[in-house]
Amino acid sequence: MNLIYNKNDYFGIYIHIPFCRRRCIYCDFYFTIQRPNPEFAQAILQEYESRQNERSESAQTLYFGGGTPSLLPVPELRTMIAALGKDASEITLEANPEDLNEAYLNELRAAGCNRLSLGIQSFEDPILKFLGRKHRSKQAYETVLLAKKAGFEQISVDLIVGIEGENLESARWLRDQEIGHLSVYLLTVEPFTPLARFIDQGRLKKIDEDVQADAYIRMQESLSMLGYQQYEISNYALPGQESLHNRIYWSQGTYLGLGPGAHSMRLHADGSVTRRRNLPLLNQWLQNPSSAPHEAELLTPVEALQEALAFGIRDLRGIVPEALARRHKTPLAANFKTCVQELMDRHWLAQEHGRIYLTQTGARFADAVSRAFLTQASE
Repeated sequence: MNLIYNKNDYFGIYIHIPFCRRRCIYCDFYFTIQRPNPEFAQAILQEYESRQNERSESAQTLYFGGGTPSLLPVPELRTMIAALGKDASEITLEANPEDLNEAYLNELRAAGCNRLSLGIQSFEDPILKFLGRKHRSKQAYETVLLAKKAGFEQISVDLIVGIEGENLESARWLRDQEIGHLSVYLLTVEPFTPLARFIDQGRLKKIDEDVQADAYIRMQESLSMLGYQQYEISNYALPGQESLHNRIYWSQGTYLGLGPGAHSMRLHADGSVTRRRNLPLLNQWLQNPSSAPHEAELLTPVEALQEALAFGIRDLRGIVPEALARRHKTPLAANFKTCVQELMDRHWLAQEHGRIYLTQTGARFADAVSRAFLTQASE
């Protein structure tokens, strides 16, 4: 099957860097607690060259996630940026405050990285300690200022809300510093994490869903008053500061995931979709990146359309169902309009000129809307 693109599609590259200093109690991403392997960058390039049938000539976005990408030395990052991101308009590196200093940030900016995603999570010391973060609030504030001083005009800050003792005043400080993007997540108990184990053992209280819902609403209201626009369930931005790479994910665009644990998606000419996941096995991947152990799933055009509707709605620009149906070469389910009307009656969805989108209230129930699209609208 041939990979297809059109003028509305973007192609992004995601590189998973699995190295970490320590484990945060809430994290369920693939990581390993060790120093980065010196051959990691070359292994990424080797995997990239072996997957020519899954990529376009150039990527519009390049995203280094993890794990902790800021543990990599800048020369290794520069190698990957030069090879994979020469035409990218957005090159993002996830970074932890404890890894960053003025010299590293200046070198990173000179290497071509133009966007930082800072894993701050909180500006409250007790919460940082609870989450297992190594940095403290003073270093978090200093890191934001250092990044601005180094010339990063696109800075995103990750925050976790719904934890006892949080203070939203930090959001006002970030707005005063003209930080253009915030990713705000509710504390989620993922299976097999230390957080889940501590709750099961009675060492920590269960997460109160009502408290979390109230925190989400407060954050929505506070950020709106500060001029941030919610453009996805967990993402807020000042005008023009939205993440292009994030939008590739939510619009079901094509992206290539490199490295152990990385995910990929590609759209085929017949409307079907292939999803691939590199298995989270660092040592096996390093031995032969060109044939990294992985698993793949082919979604039929019908399944791909269901997924595009369910996950595309999380982008608050909304979706045009008829356009997605054309993209995936399959008609909408017979009861899809009925499903949409029921959700509009609940004031979770709104419609304008053929586009449906989540209301501010609906954003709080996005998972339920997605489930409705995956079930009712697919019958």
